[in-house]
Amino acid sequence: MYFCLVIAVLAVLVCPAITSAKEMTFSLSGNGGNCQGCEWIAAEGEIVSDTPQTFRDFMEDYGPYRVAVVFHSDGGNLLAGLELGRIIRDMGLWTSVGKTIQHPELGAPHEEEVSGICASACTYAFLGGVERFAEEGELGVHQFYGLEHRAPTQETQAIVGLLLIYLMKMGVDWEILAHSLFTRSEEMYWFSNTDLRELALTTEDMKYSEPWILEPFEEGLVLTATYHANATETAQMTFFCRKSDEKWRLLISQPISELKHPPDWPKLRDRFVKDSTIWFSERPLHIDAGNLEFMGSDGGRSYLSITLPIDLISSAGDEFWYWLNDGKSWRFMVRAVVPEQEWLNILSKNCI
Repeated sequence: MYFCLVIAVLAVLVCPAITSAKEMTFSLSGNGGNCQGCEWIAAEGEIVSDTPQTFRDFMEDYGPYRVAVVFHSDGGNLLAGLELGRIIRDMGLWTSVGKTIQHPELGAPHEEEVSGICASACTYAFLGGVERFAEEGELGVHQFYGLEHRAPTQETQAIVGLLLIYLMKMGVDWEILAHSLFTRSEEMYWFSNTDLRELALTTEDMKYSEPWILEPFEEGLVLTATYHANATETAQMTFFCRKSDEKWRLLISQPISELKHPPDWPKLRDRFVKDSTIWFSERPLHIDAGNLEFMGSDGGRSYLSITLPIDLISSAGDEFWYWLNDGKSWRFMVRAVVPEQEWLNILSKNCI
């Protein structure tokens, strides 16, 4: 009964847009560079009931390797905004706010992100990002209301309950909803930098890597650390070298509960691994399928081994970043600083 009530109410409820706009469209955009963030998905316009399916169709065509969805939207349909956010979270995508400007005079593709807004239902969709980036005054919320009249008390309570569950699953502070309920529908509460940080609307201050620890393993040594992607997602990182070929490897492990389903590796590798890239201080290094190995699951965790295409010692102290997912149910994601050269020298003399 509760579920049916919520669906019935949301069928006629919107987070009202500031101005009239065209339905949201999705386009693959970029500035022509070869870097992390040089390509993104521009999501612009009003969120309508068909927007989630439109996004699914778009991703079927372009694949899950585009990591950032950049929103510019006044809002729209609340239920569709929540569903869009869930899809983005399941696909392991990032979100940010910005308006995409085309520069045809510079040749294609050459586009630019400038300041934009993501208001009302768009803010809830934005929260689906596993990593989220926004500036002060770009995200806003206010009261939802019916197309013809304000929602009755019972229906309002049902919607509030649904939104609380959504915010909880997204790992953000429930105070976001309070700002929405206290702000009249014809007004807008724009989140400040303090709000962005303290309410976990953005993730810049949430992700971190614990210190590297040198540990014995078999007849050698490994360096391990834990990466915290956000308030709920963690990954274990391990650097080591093999005596057999003296190549450096990075082992990533994550709880199966976070992956939802262990990957069907043989089936998915050819489709998704061909575009795998690891970044060292903004330098992209291609990882071909032969250097990736899904090592199965054990003790409630799944394991991915990456044979690195470089001498790790030469990148000591560099920030590195790696991300891989199937666009639906699992992902491996880490970001940290390569250990100091002194530690790597010790590791290179103690390969396993």
